[in-house]
Amino acid sequence: MLNDIGLADYGKEKVLTFSGGMKRRLNIGCALMHHPQIIILDEPTVGIDPQSRRYIFQMIEKLKEQGCTIIYASHYMEEVELLCDEVAMMDHGIVVEQGKIKELLQKYSIPSVFVHGENCLPQDIDGKVEQEKGGYLVHTKDPLTIMEKILSYSKANQSQLNRLELVKPRLEDVFFSLTGSQLRD
Repeated sequence: MLNDIGLADYGKEKVLTFSGGMKRRLNIGCALMHHPQIIILDEPTVGIDPQSRRYIFQMIEKLKEQGCTIIYASHYMEEVELLCDEVAMMDHGIVVEQGKIKELLQKYSIPSVFVHGENCLPQDIDGKVEQEKGGYLVHTKDPLTIMEKILSYSKANQSQLNRLELVKPRLEDVFFSLTGSQLRD
């Protein structure tokens, strides 16, 4: 098990000397000792270094390949999107949505286009426009047509278009659309 969790060289060391990531991997190793079919991981990457985080991700992928069911509780939506196949989103202790991640992304996400540059966004753009990261995010059901329109407008007006990209929907966006994004105590 020490090999599996990357701690083979530390088998005789005291746990008190371990880093946070080493302790987290040791916790996971203890949970795996009896080869369970179901594993519950609650915030397994909180407060650890990037190398330990990546190693834990690799361990999870290996467990999935071996047919293990993993229940992964986390506030880090990018981790959930990367590691999980299905999700249950909770708000105030109530499940507000659940299902396969790919299906939820399709169901709730509106494609977006990010535009960065001076005078490169036409006034008659079809979609909701938000200022973001020094540019504009255009939410639209027809992103490719919007991109063509922005390119044509920029060429015609000789404006400086620095960046134009199709924005991939994220699970975090789905969560905020379901629960709101206001700060909570």
